[in-house]
Amino acid sequence: MNNGMGESLIGMPVDRIDGVLKVTGSARYAGDFSLPGMLHAVMVTSTIPAGRIAAIDTAEAERMPGVRLVMTALNAPRLPNGGKAALQPPAGRALSLLQDTAVHYNNEPVAVVVADTLAQARDAARHVRPRYLPEQATLDFDAGKAAASKPKQAKDEPADTARGDFEPPRPTPPSARRPAPPCSCCPTARRWCVRARRTSAPAPTP
Repeated sequence: MNNGMGESLIGMPVDRIDGVLKVTGSARYAGDFSLPGMLHAVMVTSTIPAGRIAAIDTAEAERMPGVRLVMTALNAPRLPNGGKAALQPPAGRALSLLQDTAVHYNNEPVAVVVADTLAQARDAARHVRPRYLPEQATLDFDAGKAAASKPKQAKDEPADTARGDFEPPRPTPPSARRPAPPCSCCPTARRWCVRARRTSAPAPTP
C-alpha cells in the first residue's frame, strides 16, 4: 500500500478527509440527502404468525398530511404468477409482495405507506389498522416434523441423488498405533508425561 509515489503508507499517520466533519457532527450521510420528487416508504407488518387479513382500514392514514399512497393486497399491482418465483420451493423463494391476504409469519408485510417525508410515512403507518382471522401456527419443530413429507423432486431432478463410490476411511486398529516414547520429565522411564499422552495413543500399563 503506497501513496502513488512509491512511498509506503503502512505505519504512517494519515488524515481522514471526513474526519473534521464527523467529529463536528456536520458530515452528511445517505439519509441526509433529498432529491426532487423523492418519496419515502414504510411497511406495515402483521402481528400474528398465521391467518388471513379479513379487512384493512386505511382511510385515516390516507387523509394524513404528505401521504401519497397506502398500498395493500387490495390495490397492489398484479404480478405474474401472483409474485411467486418461477421455481417452486425449496429452490424458489416465497416472497411477500402484497399479492394476497394470507399471513404466513409474524411481522410479514401487509401494507406499505408512501409519503413525502420519512416522518410522515412512519406516522401514517401507525394508523393503518388490519383486522385478522388468526389460524393455528406451527411453532414447534417436532410437531412440524410429524407432518413433513418427502418432496417428489428438487428443481428438475429427483429429490434423492447419489454420485461416486465414496467409502468412509477404515479406523486404524489398536495394534497398528505407535506408542509415545517416554519423556525425560517423568520420574522414571516407565511413566508417561501428559504431553506425550496428548499427542499419541495411551501409554501401556506399567
